[in-house]
Amino acid sequence: MLAVNGLIMACEPLLTFLMLGPLGFPTWEYGLAFALPCLGGIVGSRLAPRIVARWGRQRVLRVFGVARVCWPVGLVAVGPGLPGLLTVMVVEFGLILCIGVFNPAMATERLQATDPGSRARMLAAWSTTSSATIALLTTLWGLLAGLTGPRLAIGAAGVLLLATPWLTSAGRPAATPERPDAAARSSGHRQRIVSGRPDASRMTQNRPPDAPPAAFPWRRLGIWTLGFLAFPLAGILGGVVGPVDDPASALVGGAVTGLVLGAGQSAASLGLLRPVRWIPATTVGMAAGLVLGAAAVGYRTTLADLALMGLLTGIPLGVAQAAALPADLRHRIGWAILVPLLWALGWTVTTLVGVDVESGYTIFGSTGAVTVTVLAGLALLPLLRRGTRPTGAAAAQPTATVPWWK
Repeated sequence: MLAVNGLIMACEPLLTFLMLGPLGFPTWEYGLAFALPCLGGIVGSRLAPRIVARWGRQRVLRVFGVARVCWPVGLVAVGPGLPGLLTVMVVEFGLILCIGVFNPAMATERLQATDPGSRARMLAAWSTTSSATIALLTTLWGLLAGLTGPRLAIGAAGVLLLATPWLTSAGRPAATPERPDAAARSSGHRQRIVSGRPDASRMTQNRPPDAPPAAFPWRRLGIWTLGFLAFPLAGILGGVVGPVDDPASALVGGAVTGLVLGAGQSAASLGLLRPVRWIPATTVGMAAGLVLGAAAVGYRTTLADLALMGLLTGIPLGVAQAAALPADLRHRIGWAILVPLLWALGWTVTTLVGVDVESGYTIFGSTGAVTVTVLAGLALLPLLRRGTRPTGAAAAQPTATVPWWK
């Protein structure tokens, strides 16, 4: 967490220099760009108690801890004028909103895990190390910006932040997740715990093998659908290397796009997709798929060519993501078959609505992203929730909790 805070704060002086210097923002616009997003902190802190009571503190820490690191990389796309101003506002608002939810939950977790007699020393140590880390990383990123430029330095911090959820959790021991509204079973009958509001989409977690299918997780689908925002962000960052007109730009642009897209999808899945598998699989699959698809159509951008490129791009991507799904999940092959069709559909929808696809983007636009995200959620979320059903003697054995990061 110290590294995350340090990397987030290290970008702020560079963004200030970029906005007031090369981009030419007047000082009042610069102040407005950082003042209005502070409302996100108020909204987040007000929502934090309700979200924790609804989902449990451990899940909130996981989801919003990942969500907050997905925003800073968007600052790479800041440009002059009103679009650049709105970009800063949206990114900062999303970042501060996630921090506003995460920080109270993290502070509570830290205090409860510390002996009462040691809390003063713990808080002093935490404040000291946090300030020292921010100072150190701010200095290092200032030196990096002097060598590479402020935009590339901000991008480097953003990419490192995207990698922190699965880089820092690889060795974390398994923990039993906190579920304030979890279901209790006694003699095969369901008994609801009074504390917290019960969630019908999770009341069937330990259902016996012969129980009827669970209701469709519409609430999860709504949250998953918000993950479509990762598509345009991934396209913007992937396009930094230039239009897709040769294998090198397709490889690099596809890898960056896949990295951002994988992080966004894993965050929107609320822990159902494990970042340590899903993000690398999406990165590799997207890079290989875009090289294959773009080269196969000769980098042309007609409707038919883009649909075929999407189909070919989805083949390596679908296979890689299917391999990243839980090993005992039934019908994983279905995801590998569905992704190429969804990618072809995404490019078709984007082209038909009139987006300037001639610019050589790495991924389709927002209209195609919404279509693909909704259809993918309808297919994937029920599979991830249902998983495999134990049979015979295995059904009577207690089920071990699988850590979310594996």
